[in-house]
Amino acid sequence: MAKLARSYPESMTHTFTIGEAKTNLSKLIALAERGETVELRRDKEPVARLVALPRPGGARRRPGAPRLSGTAREAIAGAEEPMFGAGTLFEVAIKASLGKPEVAEGWAEELLSEGFSLLPITPAHAAAYRRLPYVEHGGSPQCDPFDRLLVAQAMVEEMPLVSRDPGVAAHGVAILR
Repeated sequence: MAKLARSYPESMTHTFTIGEAKTNLSKLIALAERGETVELRRDKEPVARLVALPRPGGARRRPGAPRLSGTAREAIAGAEEPMFGAGTLFEVAIKASLGKPEVAEGWAEELLSEGFSLLPITPAHAAAYRRLPYVEHGGSPQCDPFDRLLVAQAMVEEMPLVSRDPGVAAHGVAILR
């Protein structure tokens, strides 16, 4: 959860030698598809950048691809205290352990170095989570425990949430898309 940020990196840059690229091409393509910058070097000099092509028919971006709106970026840039929730650390770790890396390794440290603070999970957040109703979106209840935690934290802390998930917005918290 971000209370919003001064400077939010569009993506991380990953640098590889040409030999490493030959060995790990499918992994590099996956990084590019997620919106990460993949730079190839020969003798320490950049020689190429791997970029994903748009998907046919305007298909949705892959999870983890940079997708903050200009409005969200401006709000982050002007925030007094940008934050992200502790639950997000675990959600990303769980997805990565299941082979679904949506965010590059070191993302949390990068946010902290950019001036973000980590919002811990407090008893007040847990109490708000417990009282949070299960809202319906798209004909089914919004049950994702991490999304519900973000909503509870946003309510308790009275801060907007950066999210494009309509299920999160269905809870009625302030959302920046």
